[in-house]
Amino acid sequence: MVELVETRKQLNESGDESNKFNALFASDEKRDYLTNANNRSHMLGILKELIDQEASFSLYCIDVDAFCSINRRNGFRLGDLVLIDLYTNICKYFPTAFVFRSHGDHFYVITREDTSKKIDDFPTFFDCESYKYSISCGMVQYPNDASTWEEMIHYSEIAKKDAKKIKGNSISLYQNVDVEMNVLVDYVEQTIHSSTDEKWITFVYQPIISVNNKKVEGYEVLMRWHDPLHGSIPPDVFIPIAERDGMITQLSKKLLRECQQTMLFYKEHFESHYLAVNISVLDLMSEEFIPFLRELFKENENLLERLEFEITETYYFNNFDIIEKKIELIQEMGIKISIDDFGTGFSSFEKLVNLKFDRIKIDQSFIRHLPHSEKDLLIINAIASLAKGMKLKVTVEGVENHRQQECLKLFCFDAYQGYHYAKPMFLEAAMGVFDEDIKRKFQ
Repeated sequence: MVELVETRKQLNESGDESNKFNALFASDEKRDYLTNANNRSHMLGILKELIDQEASFSLYCIDVDAFCSINRRNGFRLGDLVLIDLYTNICKYFPTAFVFRSHGDHFYVITREDTSKKIDDFPTFFDCESYKYSISCGMVQYPNDASTWEEMIHYSEIAKKDAKKIKGNSISLYQNVDVEMNVLVDYVEQTIHSSTDEKWITFVYQPIISVNNKKVEGYEVLMRWHDPLHGSIPPDVFIPIAERDGMITQLSKKLLRECQQTMLFYKEHFESHYLAVNISVLDLMSEEFIPFLRELFKENENLLERLEFEITETYYFNNFDIIEKKIELIQEMGIKISIDDFGTGFSSFEKLVNLKFDRIKIDQSFIRHLPHSEKDLLIINAIASLAKGMKLKVTVEGVENHRQQECLKLFCFDAYQGYHYAKPMFLEAAMGVFDEDIKRKFQ
């Protein structure tokens, strides 16, 4: 092992490309056929050798976010190119480490240096033939975190799953991981394919308040998972897994059926109110989504005008041309489009210029520290000016108390949403929120 490390250093000092060593390091039977990286069997041998020597080292587990979607929606050619590009980038940012491809989009890095800050040097996303992708990375240290090679691999994978909570290229260290949460994530991954058809998936409605009229103008329909074993499973746990595993459109269809039934049952009420629902960019990329929408509402097309689709800013915004066309088709059907959690994505202004939206929703993270945060006030003021210039409506999420409401008066926004007015609740309870009660909140 020491000889290999020395050879690696000599190659780096000679100016050769960093991935040349990994090709030299592995003989043909220990080399990955696609990327030319070292393969899994070779990695296991090195792990066992290092542990036998009681040497201190770190193991990184890396994969591509939503890689299945890349293959499914863009073809295996792009998927292969992304894997090759990722291997090149890993070698670039870990020039003195050993890089392995285990299977699929799973790569591992073994190093005896403290390179945890290397991920900080990564850009927000990588670019492969104009396709933007990001990675998640988990790191575990021997002997601090694990005592066997099996634990090293397992714990690095747990840390990697934790890193997926963060947008863009990200890293999570095993010692900082909430192990109980990752047990929950494992459970969701194993059961989500069957649970979407069960009664465990339910819906709640949160009133949206018109600032001008001080009345309920609509409701955001939110998905909830009440599991018989784990109780309430948060949406920020199961929604990303559904997107990654190709289940999100099935969930979105379930959500839209709920909306259709609600608007039909309370037809008179929804002549003056609307329903807002979260739609994934992956739904827009799906060839079956718009035909499903048309079929669902073919006998009640007028209800489409009472729908608003909230699209969350995300680094999955590839294929702008396709998304733009899909949004135009949806708007032609009468459905309004808004950007949800505005200000938390990576290219907000670019999207606003290129895509036609009707509304933006300011993320609650900018509201949480009002009225004390001058920085958040400056950001809110910038968003307000932008929205006014582009003639966009604005809804503010996360208004939790009277002080925040008073602070927001400065900006003349269109709608508020938050626990100060009403929490998410089942349909019957939401329909029972009286306008008189809302008006008292503004006094």
